[in-house]
Amino acid sequence: MSEEGPFTDDFVKHMVLATQTQHGIVKYAEAMAQVLAEAGRASAKATGDSPRTAINKWLEVIRQRAEELVELSPVEKRMQEMREKLLRTRELK
Repeated sequence: MSEEGPFTDDFVKHMVLATQTQHGIVKYAEAMAQVLAEAGRASAKATGDSPRTAINKWLEVIRQRAEELVELSPVEKRMQEMREKLLRTRELK
């Protein structure tokens, strides 16, 4: 602990930034939850699974993809995006 006590300017700045970041993420998380619920309903109609089962399957797909994105370097991410764009272009033909 410094002579200033446990609440230094850097500590307070870090806590404010962390709170702002979490607040921003909550907004996106709500939007993601709504999309996921709709995907669960649509998949349930298409596959006959319950909406909860469909949501769990989508969550696993999303989790795996998120982990891939975290592990990729910026150059790898860009290359993957380019490959995916090329594949989508080919599918449209």
